[in-house]
Amino acid sequence: MEKLSNIKIEKMISIIIPIYNSEKWLEKCLQSVRNQTYKNIEVILINDGSSDNSKNICESFVNNDRRFSIFNQKNSGVSKARNYGLSIAKGEFIQFVDSDDWLESNICEMLVKQFTGNEVDLIICGININKDNAIIRSPALPEKVLDIKNSFEDFKYIFPLFSAPWNKLYKRELIGNFFPENISNGEDLIFNTHYLQSVRLAKTINHNLYNVRLDNSDSLNKKIKIDRIKTSMIVYEELKRLLRIKYKDKIENEFIKDFQVNTLYSIIALIIRSKKNATQITKKEIMSIYHENKINEILNLSTKDKKQILLKKILLRPQLFFINKIMILGKLYLDKIIVK
Repeated sequence: MEKLSNIKIEKMISIIIPIYNSEKWLEKCLQSVRNQTYKNIEVILINDGSSDNSKNICESFVNNDRRFSIFNQKNSGVSKARNYGLSIAKGEFIQFVDSDDWLESNICEMLVKQFTGNEVDLIICGININKDNAIIRSPALPEKVLDIKNSFEDFKYIFPLFSAPWNKLYKRELIGNFFPENISNGEDLIFNTHYLQSVRLAKTINHNLYNVRLDNSDSLNKKIKIDRIKTSMIVYEELKRLLRIKYKDKIENEFIKDFQVNTLYSIIALIIRSKKNATQITKKEIMSIYHENKINEILNLSTKDKKQILLKKILLRPQLFFINKIMILGKLYLDKIIVK
């Protein structure tokens, strides 16, 4: 059998890496990019106002590999960094990498090969989730070509690995909408759902080729504040709007309901996670973030979802309770759905 590395594929991949205070992890990240078996890449490093040694580490790679380039901006957030990278990318394909993560050496080769000879517009691979130098989970989907254009069932199939941008390969020509810069939580999901509007077929491959690190508390995606958590509602409404445009009457109300329950659950988990003193969490605070009519709508949903049952306990009792239990469940949910 012919090795993948012997197959000549000429199209360029633009790899966009936003960077903020990642000196502890950055060298491993960039080395994993440089060591790709697929050589026709350009690596766009966006330094988002780092105050540590990240810029110098980037420059060392730029000086030793002509495929690397660095662009500096004042601290403006991950979306603006990625969008600038998109605006200057020259490749036919786009790949996103977070600066505290790292790649398997054949990810680019494996992903780009899937585009050969068919109408696939999006490739999704599995991931390894790492914490404290150990893999704690390796979610992946079996290999399958999916009719995203016509089948809501096929969209549901990819949804467990759909939200994040970094385990995917995109066609540059199909990216019509960039990352929204006015929100700081859920921008990845909105970007991907916009991209979905142009997708005919998507393909999942059962290879865990992207390594996610959960250790970096300074990550661009971990700056969580109470007021920014409110954007989860915006994300929910935008996802619902875009899916109804895409699938019209094919969309299932049950899926939307489940997503709504998960949205509120994640908001509460994020509040608890962001609080230095968890005993400060109150029903009033939660209600202020997710206005009451939405909460009542969730409480009245007909579902046996354990998260919904837990939400009822939280929202229908004015006093503080079960904080330790909520924190544990919240952490488990965040690790599963909101990976970083």
